[in-house]
Amino acid sequence: MIRVLFMLCVACCCAWGQQVGASSDRGHGWVVLGDGEGVVLWHIEPRSMGAEDGSLRFAHALASRAVGLGAREDEVYLVFPRRGSMYPVRRLGVHRGADGGWHGRVSGRLEALPGFGDAGEVVGACGDRLGLLVLVRDGSEVRLWRLARGRWSRVALHPEIGGTGDEALVSLGDGRAGIVAGSVMFVLDGARWKRRLLVPGPWQE
Repeated sequence: MIRVLFMLCVACCCAWGQQVGASSDRGHGWVVLGDGEGVVLWHIEPRSMGAEDGSLRFAHALASRAVGLGAREDEVYLVFPRRGSMYPVRRLGVHRGADGGWHGRVSGRLEALPGFGDAGEVVGACGDRLGLLVLVRDGSEVRLWRLARGRWSRVALHPEIGGTGDEALVSLGDGRAGIVAGSVMFVLDGARWKRRLLVPGPWQE
């Protein structure tokens, strides 16, 4: 139940323009709490590895809040506020330690990754099986960027995406991502988009 509530909070915060959490396809959860000089990245351990549901561990202190947070496999990606024309991006990985706990692979610092340049506002981030996805809104236009193999590239959007002002980027938890716009979810599977209506009942492909 805790994980369900966590994912609902993530989706709602993305829609409101303030992303505070992320979850990976391997069950890792991440949440950023605090403000000013007290911003902290917390790690929600995977239940499949023996952790109690909702178990929270300190992961890393942050100099500022991230504007985007995405997770895939055993890693979390953080997109920080734009500096000049570029959005800085950092990564932190975790591994199972000898004491049974989870620890950052990067000792004492977040790993710096290539940043990306965009004049718009980051409104969401998530991981998929290929890398990190970041959704940017610039007026009525939305743009989707992907970081894969150390390089950023622009992802072509489904022709119906954009113009509504309420687009939200979400992880489906199985290595895929989607953009929710109104009552429709556009699922990105690799490089292909699938359009799905959001209706009550079980999810249907």
